[in-house]
Amino acid sequence: MEYTNINTPVDVENQPFSFISDQSKNNQKTQKNNENPSNNNKKNNYNNNYLNKYFNPINLYSKTINVASLNIRGGLESKMINLIDYMITYDIHFLHLCKTHKKDVKNSLNNNNDFQQNNKNSYRRLNHIQFTHTPSNQNFIIIHNPDPENPSSGISIIISPVLYKHLGPIEYVPGRMIHAFFYFKKHHQLNIINLYLPPLTSNNINFNTLHQINKYILQQINKANKYNYFILMGNFNINPHHNKLYYKNNNDNDLMIDSFDHCSNIPKHYYHKQLLNILKNNFYKDLIKRYLNPPPPTFSNHNSTSYIDIIFGSPNIINYIIYGNIVDAPVDTDHKLIYISINNYFFTNPNNFINNSNDNIELNNKKHTSLIEKINYKKINTSQWMDFHNFVWDEFSRLNSQNIYDDSIQISLNTHYEAIQQIINRTIKSLNFPIIKTTYTNTNTHMKFV
Repeated sequence: MEYTNINTPVDVENQPFSFISDQSKNNQKTQKNNENPSNNNKKNNYNNNYLNKYFNPINLYSKTINVASLNIRGGLESKMINLIDYMITYDIHFLHLCKTHKKDVKNSLNNNNDFQQNNKNSYRRLNHIQFTHTPSNQNFIIIHNPDPENPSSGISIIISPVLYKHLGPIEYVPGRMIHAFFYFKKHHQLNIINLYLPPLTSNNINFNTLHQINKYILQQINKANKYNYFILMGNFNINPHHNKLYYKNNNDNDLMIDSFDHCSNIPKHYYHKQLLNILKNNFYKDLIKRYLNPPPPTFSNHNSTSYIDIIFGSPNIINYIIYGNIVDAPVDTDHKLIYISINNYFFTNPNNFINNSNDNIELNNKKHTSLIEKINYKKINTSQWMDFHNFVWDEFSRLNSQNIYDDSIQISLNTHYEAIQQIINRTIKSLNFPIIKTTYTNTNTHMKFV
């Protein structure tokens, strides 16, 4: 199999936004945990039908597309072909790679606004490089973000031609972060923030860089609306479920200070933990942990193992994630590949704002006041229960009669579970079930019946 790397920068500031429909998928292979696809003898036996399914934006066979992250431990050029093969075989349309070992002293920031590439006053750009997949003659886009100082750092992203049509601006922190904006119908926006945080054992942690990353992410979360969906993924180099890593002065408000003044007596994990607290305080969830609990290690060597490669999701995207997994990587590395499956309803639904729970909704605002709504089951009358039962049963019967095209039992079950969950939610909303609204503040609690 031959490949051509064109290495041609592409300007995407004014990319047209076309419509992503269903993608094809070979899900039976995706569900096999810890199976190394590089050993699959059939991986290079591409046929026109399969390639057409992956690259056809209007294909209706698949219910999901996959987003993945992998620490490749250097050697990107020699591993590129295997990575592209893997993306096609496993229907991955966005692949984040960290520790690419790419260094470029010119890729540095003169001020805090340089990495905000939608700023017209910024001249900083990351080149968009075409990589031609010869069997299909399709161009994948690779965006490198080399580290200006550390040759052991650097991150890159690979985007399929189908998803690339929706790419907007790119914002970045050299060698450590890439924020890719994707735009779809009805103004909804998918934000994929890719991270490679330095190891806690590193002798030269750039605390200023970590501060800027945390500040940037907090700003993005604070200004987001219901049409903004966030995925944060990569190598965080800290286990979010490790309770021993704690620092009592960890305060998100510190990020709002313009000047940076690092205190020498704080531990190295301060900024890593600060980022985790930002995500926790805004109800972001570990998407892998929802399906693998407890999640297995993503990194291992002769001394230790750890769960440090993570995918977080904002509350409004959780219901669109139907599966998450940790599998063996297709290239030589000491890390596992992590991925999530996004239901293609996310890309085709004309109104993407849905609740992320059945009957319990929690909302936050800047005044630290939250509102919890719960169904008041005691006040539901017999007629409402009867209507609820009949409507849900009719929808379930219709859903059960549909053909399942996915080979993966796990993904099919997740898809059906999500569909049933949405049926129940829509029915509850349409029948106007009585609810209890409880408002919590720092000092008191108010409850009222509706």
